[in-house]
Amino acid sequence: MSSYNSFKVQAGAKGAHSSAVGIPGLSLIKRIVFAAATLTGLSVALTSGRIQAGTAIGRGIATYIVMGNENNIIQTYKDNTGGGTGAGDTSATVNSRVSMVSSAPNTYVYLDEYENGYNFDPLNPAGTADARWDNGPAGANKQGAALGTGQVLTLSNTNTYVPGSTGVNGGDIIYILGAPVTMVRTVWPNNPGTFASGTWPLYPTVYWQSEYASSIGEDTAGAPLPFAVCDMHVTALDNNTSVVLYDAAGTTVSQQLLQRGGCTNFPSINQNYRVRGFNRLTGKPASLEAGLQTAAIGSDARFFSLVPSQFLGDQYLLPVPSFNYPAGEPQQTDPPVETAVYVTPLENGTTVTFNTGATSQTQVLNNNQVGRFVMPFVSPTFVQGAGAATVSAAGGRKLVVLVAGHDRHDNLDWGYNGIPTSGLDIIGGNQVFVPLAPVNPLYVTPKEDNTLVKVDYNSDGSVETSFTLNRFETRLVYPLSPGFTSTGAHVFANSTIMVCWGQDMSEVTPGEPDPDYDQGYSIYPTGLFEKVLSLTKTCDPVALPSTGGQTTVTLKLDNEGTGTNGTKLRCFATRLAV
Repeated sequence: MSSYNSFKVQAGAKGAHSSAVGIPGLSLIKRIVFAAATLTGLSVALTSGRIQAGTAIGRGIATYIVMGNENNIIQTYKDNTGGGTGAGDTSATVNSRVSMVSSAPNTYVYLDEYENGYNFDPLNPAGTADARWDNGPAGANKQGAALGTGQVLTLSNTNTYVPGSTGVNGGDIIYILGAPVTMVRTVWPNNPGTFASGTWPLYPTVYWQSEYASSIGEDTAGAPLPFAVCDMHVTALDNNTSVVLYDAAGTTVSQQLLQRGGCTNFPSINQNYRVRGFNRLTGKPASLEAGLQTAAIGSDARFFSLVPSQFLGDQYLLPVPSFNYPAGEPQQTDPPVETAVYVTPLENGTTVTFNTGATSQTQVLNNNQVGRFVMPFVSPTFVQGAGAATVSAAGGRKLVVLVAGHDRHDNLDWGYNGIPTSGLDIIGGNQVFVPLAPVNPLYVTPKEDNTLVKVDYNSDGSVETSFTLNRFETRLVYPLSPGFTSTGAHVFANSTIMVCWGQDMSEVTPGEPDPDYDQGYSIYPTGLFEKVLSLTKTCDPVALPSTGGQTTVTLKLDNEGTGTNGTKLRCFATRLAV
């Protein structure tokens, strides 16, 4: 949808009155539009002489709140007895990274640390952000320029911008303006190092909802127990959020009160537990983000970001196969790497089908039961072929899907959450930008046959790798040498794809450090953000003599996204004087 508004400007008078677009009834988006004007110079600033005409796009805004407080994270590591983290370790021994990648030029990043209170104002970012990366004026809080396409910004526990800061930590808020980003959080303790690292995909708050369910827990069967330690981390969006943990029977297990950005940890959850958020004062649902931090035996860790129950689906694409070890692998005597898929339905009597293309398995599950399926095995030299799978529910019923690598051992110890295929379709599932992918491969599987996939490792418009996949096939996309990283890559296709990054079957993959990167995650497409409006400004003529004159300013308004379709727009002021 586009609309036009043209008006004439008479030069020579004193003062200036900027035009502004208002959206009745949508105060948040209206603030975003005004913020976009402030941040990008969208207001028509005219002076005698040459008129500043051009395009400034307020393509969207996203708010992220970092999940997981390091005091809670280190406690979970310590609860894994024999895992290498000592009783004397504290939050100060947690290494923390938040990595984000931009999908387009001129992406602005603003950090509001929790230690000094939340003070960020989008109408005054230069004066209120604790740290910023934008094209605004210089200042003590400016840390760099706006991000370009495929550019990655990584914040760590050593990045401190306010008194008392512990670096990037749970509760810090990151505001994005301009283009979507993909963001993840990675943590590991000094002891035993990255052997026990884990990565959570972080969701923008527009994706947060009031309920999350887990298909795994400390009582999940296995020998040894695959999730002997299983803690749930929860972060609240708003003040006065009551967070309630329920068991599989719906009985309240624990309850805590959180304020905006508050983080808590529910230790020792069992499978089929659910967490819900309520406003303490009104009883209405309150938005949360939730994830799991788990361990089995030894120096291992598996992290999962949970999908809101409201956004679960009935079908999932699964790209990561099970592995056989290559010759000479240091832990070749360990059991082969089973990649296990844990599935639980939200409704009783749900028929669940696990399909590899060659074989199919079916189970009927209740909402207090968990099905375990093993991904197809591939050879040590595997790059592309059969190895993917799908899991689906009859009748459109919703499933919780979590996938654990080497779930009963500690070699390939990482996991990822399934993303519903229907969700991928909605949020632009034919492309991803990669925020973090050192050494180990990306895993790609398509929704449809004859899907052409291209990889631009530098996001510079030059495709270095392309391949065609059929349904139930997967491709391990390794980084190029030298450098051995796919961080910042753009992966895109002519159909929906599911992409993960994570450790492969070897601890000596070229470029792999010691200790190696025992981590991985689902890579979300770039459609998770609040889309707003575009304004294109043209002036005719673009120059006026010093004695004054008249020009016609045309504003073209484009509705670029959800939430604004059909909205009535009005111009509050259309008279500008120069």
